[in-house]
Amino acid sequence: MRKRWIVIFIMLWVLAGIQVFKNNLAEREQQMTEVFAQIGTEEKNSETEYFGKMKGSFMDEEERKQFLVKTAGQLGITEMGNVIEEQREGHILTQITAENTRSRTELKILTMSSKEQYLCVRISFENDLYSAMYYRTRLSDLLEEKVEHPQNTMTAYGFYRGNLTVEEKDKITEEILDCFGAHTVSRQETEQLYTTYGYTGGIKDYIMLGDQAVNLNIAMTYNEIKDKTKVYVAIPVMSESY
Repeated sequence: MRKRWIVIFIMLWVLAGIQVFKNNLAEREQQMTEVFAQIGTEEKNSETEYFGKMKGSFMDEEERKQFLVKTAGQLGITEMGNVIEEQREGHILTQITAENTRSRTELKILTMSSKEQYLCVRISFENDLYSAMYYRTRLSDLLEEKVEHPQNTMTAYGFYRGNLTVEEKDKITEEILDCFGAHTVSRQETEQLYTTYGYTGGIKDYIMLGDQAVNLNIAMTYNEIKDKTKVYVAIPVMSESY
């Protein structure tokens, strides 16, 4: 029974991800609401992250602060904290944060001693996959003229009680790859981590691992203390360690 719900859960993630590129905004919202109402897992969260070197002329402190406030407003954030700026080792951090009961948004500019400036936007959501996928596209459209060669990632993850067997992990992975029309590029398995990198022509973004392109990352870890398995699905790959 547990295996059946796991497969259904991941399949719903995948189907939601495919549909989000096919339908208009109103239809997407309705489909995502219906999909998540059916998922019988303990937790299902997501986040999107956008990072890259900023184009254009060097911004001073006031310009950095204005840029972050304007960008937050363009993302639809109306209630936010004050912009803070801190001198750190090797760089200056300019940051603004907005948080509510269901999401957290961080916008940062890193000003390096070399005068290079980098933008990082991270938005996390509780019990919500649709918003992470929507904002991944929104950030790309909004910032493509302002950031060079950005890394734009979306990660969804959920928790299951117990330690999944190798067979369950293999089955989940193959279901995800099949639904995306993806093939396996590489797979690694240890006692602590199970991870697969895949590639599909259905997703335009990709990164290179050696001489091979990848744009789908599936990973699973088990926490003995909590007796839970965490399953990640990322496009194109995880942006941080798991």
